[in-house]
Amino acid sequence: MSAMEIALVLDRFDPAHGGLEHWAFQLASWLDRQGHRVHVVAGECAPEMERHNFVLHAVGLKRSRMAFAADAERCARQLKLDIVHDLGSGWYFDILQPQFGSRLADERQNLVSLPLVERWRRRLSRTPRRRLREIREFEERQYGSPGGRIIAVSQMTRADLEHFHRVPPERLSVIHNGVETERFSPATDSTARESIRAQRGLGNQLVLLLAAHNFRLKGVQTLLKTMARLRNEPVHTLIVGRDETENYQRMAHDLRVEDKVTFCGFVEDIRNYYHAADIYAHPTFYDPCSLAVLEAMACGVPVITSRFNGAAELIEDGVEGIVLHDPASARELTGAIRRLWHPETRSAMRQRAREAALRQSAEKCFERILGAYDAVLRNGQGRDSVSWK
Repeated sequence: MSAMEIALVLDRFDPAHGGLEHWAFQLASWLDRQGHRVHVVAGECAPEMERHNFVLHAVGLKRSRMAFAADAERCARQLKLDIVHDLGSGWYFDILQPQFGSRLADERQNLVSLPLVERWRRRLSRTPRRRLREIREFEERQYGSPGGRIIAVSQMTRADLEHFHRVPPERLSVIHNGVETERFSPATDSTARESIRAQRGLGNQLVLLLAAHNFRLKGVQTLLKTMARLRNEPVHTLIVGRDETENYQRMAHDLRVEDKVTFCGFVEDIRNYYHAADIYAHPTFYDPCSLAVLEAMACGVPVITSRFNGAAELIEDGVEGIVLHDPASARELTGAIRRLWHPETRSAMRQRAREAALRQSAEKCFERILGAYDAVLRNGQGRDSVSWK
């Protein structure tokens, strides 16, 4: 394949900001190594990105999605590009790959994750309703675009795009997220595991880990209720992420499990925490295809997640991990943890989790994306096409 001019479109181009941003940096770096010229159209770019071989176009962050999408389109139209690959922020694209999944599906599950009283309060509040109208307006424009191919990061996301946005099935394909299997791999010695466990005073307890930046959506309340059920057992939960912890610390106190849960805040390198954990517990209410789950599997950590995570499609229940039916059920999560209580059970699952991650490597994922670029160019299905063939 000859060298292409490729633009990636996203809000922020900063691998330290979050999973999507780090994934975009991985993809840009891989495309650059393949000999393609990578343009990045973003609201803002981290200063250190200037040291890389990318062409950066910072259009400024806007107060609305509509304003950013319009500026991103104007910028992309001025460039001589073979492919515009949008990661969910705009409506001018050859490839749209909404890493957030469907925002309408996300909003629905956000609502489900709330206590019943809060749910009704949110439904009656003007601000959430106004936000929902803005989302609908933006995504109607985004998915109503006549040209371009849409890549869903899971079968779950594909079904949401068909259901909520009436995207024709023939416009859709699925490429699950990939994981850096060299960077995320089983620990070759026990140093990292022992260091984190000593630092956190964990001893020989069974250690659960969750890494998230939206604690409510990712099921922290379910984890705390589960710790209450396991109050008399030698088990501890580490929660890593940027979200506000005050309400959850109060909840842990009320449940009398504050000594069984540690809120670690943001950590620079999550790998040592994967190595320190016995189980990665991710009872999420919505995740298009969780990178954290894939990273844990690549590190050989048995995973518990919910059916509302697209990454669960890569897990056979009881083989590479455990898939929960209800992310709100502490009873179900407790049962899943007990299934993995014995070291022999976890040991057998560790190898199979690693093997599943190797089948879903970032390299293989990016090769599939490059194949999608080629298909768009060969079949004339890009941003300037007037109809889908």
